[in-house]
Amino acid sequence: MTGRLEGKAVIVTGVARGIGKAIAEMCSEEGASLIVVDTDESVKEVAAGPRTHALVGDVRDTALAGRAVAEAVSRYGGLDGLVNNVALVEEGDIMATDQKIWDDTIATNVEAPLRWIQAAIPAMLERGEGVVVNISSTEGIVARPDHCAYVTSKAALGGLTRSVAIDYGRSGVRANSISPGSVESEKFREYVSLNPAMEEELISYNYRGRVGRPNEVAACCVYLLSDDSGFVNGADYIIDGGRTAGS
Repeated sequence: MTGRLEGKAVIVTGVARGIGKAIAEMCSEEGASLIVVDTDESVKEVAAGPRTHALVGDVRDTALAGRAVAEAVSRYGGLDGLVNNVALVEEGDIMATDQKIWDDTIATNVEAPLRWIQAAIPAMLERGEGVVVNISSTEGIVARPDHCAYVTSKAALGGLTRSVAIDYGRSGVRANSISPGSVESEKFREYVSLNPAMEEELISYNYRGRVGRPNEVAACCVYLLSDDSGFVNGADYIIDGGRTAGS
């Protein structure tokens, strides 16, 4: 690795497995000091290194966001990056999307990132610069059947990302998003296990002939957190094997 994040302090949410874990591990390899957050106690295993501190809790807890930022400032002297990775996916078309599904999805996928960004921006402004990376989805661009709440939430996350970019870009805070397609993970395995034909169907949607790999998303995230992307602001990076490029 090249040490592109040496000297930077970064918060990453949802790191117990999958994309979030890959992001945290690659950030650490690139020299970042980390605050990692998850509801799963196994987050402590990700925080085995001397420059990584784990917090266990629900990202919907606004107080946890403040605590994470305070930990970054106290332990590492400031905050340079925030990666909002946690997401909730509930099945259901428009008529099947009841109040609980809607409220839980919006609270997790839209409101939580907003609150974490609000907690992070003052510390980034104090530093003079900072980066927000929101992990979105191709479903925020191209809708998928029976994912009404999720599709809506990820479309809203794109709007939130662009709003941060234009409101704070001139103050030194950049915001970008990553929209993965189907990516190999424990969650993906759980999903396709419900329908053996689903995996091949999802692969057929893209033009690489396979699902993505968590490290492919993590590499993009590291780039966006690094100074190499200093003029990238308000962008969405689609990592889907060409799925949204075709019909």
